[in-house]
Amino acid sequence: MNTKVKNWHIVSICDKDQLVGRILWGICTQDVTNRFSVGDYVCTSKIMAILPKQNLVKTFSGSTYFVEGDGKKSEIQIQDFELLRGGLSPDEISFLKEQQKMGLIKLRFSDLDQDDLVDAETFFDDLDSGKYDF
Repeated sequence: MNTKVKNWHIVSICDKDQLVGRILWGICTQDVTNRFSVGDYVCTSKIMAILPKQNLVKTFSGSTYFVEGDGKKSEIQIQDFELLRGGLSPDEISFLKEQQKMGLIKLRFSDLDQDDLVDAETFFDDLDSGKYDF
């Protein structure tokens, strides 16, 4: 075991509905390799194996991580992967995506005319599908 992490997530990276791979994201509590300082975020390469009884995660690059405490399962889209690699947690990315949607909703409803009206279900389906993403 090289590195210990807390507040960890097993993150599924998806391209729309297709799983691209899974990575581990967490906060370093100990690192014998000196790649990370205590308190740094850790975003691993693709996961090769999860050993829940030993609290270990192994990656294809050969690293082994010990996960402390309870973790979460998360999912992000591949276009948001660089945010994850840049240090944002999966929870922070989800929050930002929701904020973007709310901003779009506010913008969309700020200057309506009759031709812009659609039923709510259609609008939210379009919103979730990415039709209005910028």
